[in-house]
Amino acid sequence: MWLYPVFEFFAKNRWAQIALGIVVTIATLGLYFAWRDNSVRKRTRKEAEAETITVVREIEKESSNAANEAVAARDAAPVYPDGNSVPDQVADRIFRD
Repeated sequence: MWLYPVFEFFAKNRWAQIALGIVVTIATLGLYFAWRDNSVRKRTRKEAEAETITVVREIEKESSNAANEAVAARDAAPVYPDGNSVPDQVADRIFRD
């Protein structure tokens, strides 16, 4: 087997075992922190998307309310007079043919 000399080296050399243990520990911690950071990013992204959806819904609701208020204001506005609702002298000046 071609890895036998490598195993033999680590088996006989105490400092190599310590160095290998440190490297494996650092690699394991690095992978764990990368995994944890990725899950935090995913969670943050989902929260931001949910907040964006909420804000968009609020804006749509406000614009719908504003449109409804505009229609209600238009419908509640006084109707301009016609020839029958003003005195004859004023109607002659306003509604000349």
